[in-house]
Formats: sequence, C-alpha cells, structure tokens
Amino acid sequence: MKFKEPLEIECEKCKSVFYEKLSWLMEEGRSCPNCQESFIEKQERLNKIFDEVNLHFNRWALFMNIEEQFQIEVEDEPIEKLNTVGDVIEFLFIELNSKGKNFDKDFITSQVQKIIIEISFKEIPFNLETPLINFTFRFL
Repeated sequence: MKFKEPLEIECEKCKSVFYEKLSWLMEEGRSCPNCQESFIEKQERLNKIFDEVNLHFNRWALFMNIEEQFQIEVEDEPIEKLNTVGDVIEFLFIELNSKGKNFDKDFITSQVQKIIIEISFKEIPFNLETPLINFTFRFL
C-alpha cells in the first residue's frame, strides 16, 4: 500500500486541513496545529489498517511458499481465518491428509518452521501460539 505524500489531513474537531507526511502523523503526541486536538484516534485507526494489511500479506506470502513446498493449491478463504503458526500447521495437516498426502504433524511443523525462517526479514523466536502478524515476510 503506498500513500501519496504529503497527506491531506483534516481535523475532526475544527475541520482545518493541512498537509503532512504519514511519518509525521504517526509520531506519538501529534495534534492539530490549529486547535491542538489529539490525533490518537487517527493513529489507532491507521495502525489497525496497517496491522490488517500486514496480516493479510503474511498469510499470502507464507502460503505461496507452503503451496510450492508441498505442491498443493489452497483456497484463499480458509487461509484468511488462520492467525497463528499453530493454526497454519493444523490447517495443513487436515488439508494435506484430505488430498492423500499423509504427513505427520512433526514433519509439517518442521517444514513450516523452515519456510518461516527462510522468508522472514529478521529471525524472531516463535512457537505454535505466535501470531502471524508478528512476522515481517518477504518475497523470494
């Protein structure tokens, strides 16, 4: 997602309009230069949007690699419900077995861990409960 900068920012309280970079708006403690109304709500809404985009991207990047590794195709809809590493492994276990590829969970877990490490920008410790949003994946 790319934003054209500077952004047009409108204060919800005084309706004044001004132009700033997104990085300025996201800095802690920013407020309207005219009425000093806090932009914390705007920042929270933008953070939520960024988190949703990041989670969607992470799922997509991860499953592109999973499909290649296991030589399967997975529908987009069920992927959107997966939020943790454990969700991915459980889903894959069921999906692979339904397609006649009988891998045990330990093997699937090891393969998913390898993929995550391979496509992560930085190495972070993770386990089955780690949310997918915690990662920053890249395309290979």
